[in-house]
Amino acid sequence: MQLTRDGQDYLEAITPALKLLNDASRELMLKRRERKDELWISATPFFTSVVLMPALADFRRRHPELTLRIEATHQYADFGNRSIDAAIRYGREHSAGLRFDPLVKVWGLPVCAPSLVRSGLRKPKDHARCTLIHLGAQPKAWPAWLASVGLPDLVPEGNLWFDTVPAMLEAAEHGLGVTLAMAPLIKVRPGFGKTLVAPFDLEAGTQETLYLVSRVEQAKDARIAALRRWIGKAVDVAIGGASR
Repeated sequence: MQLTRDGQDYLEAITPALKLLNDASRELMLKRRERKDELWISATPFFTSVVLMPALADFRRRHPELTLRIEATHQYADFGNRSIDAAIRYGREHSAGLRFDPLVKVWGLPVCAPSLVRSGLRKPKDHARCTLIHLGAQPKAWPAWLASVGLPDLVPEGNLWFDTVPAMLEAAEHGLGVTLAMAPLIKVRPGFGKTLVAPFDLEAGTQETLYLVSRVEQAKDARIAALRRWIGKAVDVAIGGASR
């Protein structure tokens, strides 16, 4: 495809304006990054709700001089063009210039409403009589889990798709199907064991590591060190709660 002559003329005319916008945006991000009284964190929504939020009061008590700005999203954290100081993510993609501190090993655990267990969901093969609830950002999660338990060709009764973890878990609580949750952290979610249960506790599927990701250049930043200690403790507390 090529621009028409009018398109080329238009691009030439607006290029200076686009460059001005880009430069101004980059300058704003750099100024935010240089602030010493703020920390910008990007974390998945589920990790934010079950690990970070319960521990926020402790952080404020320990570091009243710092303000946390938390972005709960599944989107990749762009350390190059944004003001993110740290992120909690899976895997080690795009790792050039970044430091990865392992936080916890996690895996997919089927969860559903108690009514589905009472109706006969007792073994992995019973998923054939259920609706599987998927997260749009992780379309391969269920196929990978089913393959790991020897059921790569299982066809469920139906499928439901959601774009957020909270919506996915709420659908499962309403008895609409079975979904994959992040174990062991799902076990500290309010309502687990009552409105949401695990029909079988299998450490199946591929285990992933959640990392605290930060810039190598910030290795000696006292704010990042404080954040690292706090998040490590918050994860330990959450895992301890999950094991009880």
